[in-house]
Amino acid sequence: MNFDKVTAQKLKDKYESLKSTYKEMWDYYAGETKIDTAYPYASFGKNQTAKVNYIKKFINEHVAFGTGVPIQYTHSNNDSKCIEVLEKNIRIQKSTLDSNLMKQMLIFGRAYELAYIYEDKDKNQYLKFKTSNPLNSISYCNDEGEVEMFLYFYKKELNDQDLYFDCYCDDGIYKFKNSFDERIDYIKPTGLGVPVSVAQLDDDIIGTMFSDIKELQDCIEIVLSNWVNNESDFRDAYFKSKGVEINEEFAEKVKKLKIFELPEGGDIDFITKNANPEYVKNLTEKLIDILYQVAQAINSNEQLQSNTSSVAILSRIINLRNKIGLEQKCLADAIKNRLRILFKYVNALDNKDYDYRDINIIQFMNVPNDDVSMANIISQLSDKLSIEDGLNQLSFVQNGRRAFEKMLAEKKEIAEAEMSGVGDINNLIDDPQEEENTKVGA
Repeated sequence: MNFDKVTAQKLKDKYESLKSTYKEMWDYYAGETKIDTAYPYASFGKNQTAKVNYIKKFINEHVAFGTGVPIQYTHSNNDSKCIEVLEKNIRIQKSTLDSNLMKQMLIFGRAYELAYIYEDKDKNQYLKFKTSNPLNSISYCNDEGEVEMFLYFYKKELNDQDLYFDCYCDDGIYKFKNSFDERIDYIKPTGLGVPVSVAQLDDDIIGTMFSDIKELQDCIEIVLSNWVNNESDFRDAYFKSKGVEINEEFAEKVKKLKIFELPEGGDIDFITKNANPEYVKNLTEKLIDILYQVAQAINSNEQLQSNTSSVAILSRIINLRNKIGLEQKCLADAIKNRLRILFKYVNALDNKDYDYRDINIIQFMNVPNDDVSMANIISQLSDKLSIEDGLNQLSFVQNGRRAFEKMLAEKKEIAEAEMSGVGDINNLIDDPQEEENTKVGA
């Protein structure tokens, strides 16, 4: 899609209408919750608030599980040159690229990855990727989910007055300040189209941790905060007065000074509610238990049974694994488009014909793995399964093809050593100390 002011303005208006929703989602991830702005007992003066940021905890756990192990890439036709080009490009990206993209997706329900051409101090050009989110970006997509127009908003350093935004279209990048009536720059198309990938949960905002457990987290924080403030502010008590005239001025004075000046014959006492600590404890534990169930998370502080094998642990976290597996699939859609953009750039630059559809994206979970059982399965299928595919199933092998080639090279080296009469594999390994001793002896 080429630049169209009417469409771009509608997209900007949509961004403005959704910004408050996404701002609240970010606030909850950052720990700024409802109890900071709408605590129901604010009239008691200074409040102590007990904050428990389960949303951030669960999101960070999912990111660690989902991207803690590097993604593996294999080629369907075993084109090692293609994989070499891909891995070389991965090495120039930030190591947190995938984890940051997944984190933003889990916070907001969607995230964006923008490709751009970077030139270093030596005038070398690279294709790099950076992550953005709905707080500073919005996309217009067709029915297939392909981005046709993208707006990226930003402020310039030391300038909080003006809002700058770039509009990415097929016919280039249009740069504006404050409105579409003030265009400040234009960059010709790079041949990459609209270089933006979208990582989106299936249910978008509805599928986020924010939507699932926000209200439960609010309830837990209110219960805990009330209990923390109970003793100092007598929040579970009412005044019982006898022979004392109570008015608003008197009540405010007592609340502030906590001193009573009583007339002769006057008396003040408390009518207190018998708040059993076990009740608060049980209520809190029940809310936390429900929260973990809704989030499909595992409370690692719970006492484990005697069986702590990897199989038992995997069985315990099966629901969590299933949920993270779906999130990894959503992330993979964005990574596929990343590869499409990358190969489009490489093919034009080096006159190659790489196809991103030939790349297999293999994602692992950073959880305990039963490699012993997997090795037994691979052994039983040795005549039906390729060695590379088998090696790729093991958690400690990061690249099955490379491990297989290394094994062949080592076997060839051993065979050549045996042919030459060396015999001992230890003699194949250079020992700097032994070499130095030989020189000294000579």
